[in-house]
Amino acid sequence: MISPDGVFMVTCFIGVGLLVALTLFYYQSPRNKKVPKEIKRDELDCNSIISFLKISGSSKDDLYFLVDIFLKDYSQLNPTPQQVKDFLKAVCLHRHTNAQIILRTQETLSELNPTLKSQLNKIVEIRAGII
Repeated sequence: MISPDGVFMVTCFIGVGLLVALTLFYYQSPRNKKVPKEIKRDELDCNSIISFLKISGSSKDDLYFLVDIFLKDYSQLNPTPQQVKDFLKAVCLHRHTNAQIILRTQETLSELNPTLKSQLNKIVEIRAGII
């Protein structure tokens, strides 16, 4: 039988090991990644723009920069309808977003994709809590 001191030591080792594992997991998770300081327009595609918007460490400047790239280079990026919807969702859910940028993005995307207009409106309505 193990003495009470032995049980305490085993419990401490397990606790410290668990703490180390959780710390490693936390610092390697995608939500703690930062948007690269030097983003080159030529290297961005639709998926990378959307993934950069989803990073919790992205700033307000990153949001405006990425939205600007997506909308100005729309014809070169040639996004699929699903990527357009995912982009608008990412803009709506960004922690530094505001009504002005959401509505400007929605209007521009609706002009570029008239067939998606109702779906884009629904995304913004859900974000605003209207429905």
